[in-house]
Amino acid sequence: PDIILMDWEMPQMSGFEAIKKLKENPHTQDIPVIMVTAYASPEHLQQAYQSGATDYIKKTC
Repeated sequence: PDIILMDWEMPQMSGFEAIKKLKENPHTQDIPVIMVTAYASPEHLQQAYQSGATDYIKKTC
């Protein structure tokens, strides 16, 4: 894929865990990952970027 949109909350693992796995895989490590989240505190956004997310999209409530 050219880009991955990933939710923060998923049933089997968090978006952060999934991004870590993607970034460890040579076949997927360069694909941009956009986190889709309802959480938009500076701490949550920093965590997203530190995990390897390229950017984020805030869900509306």
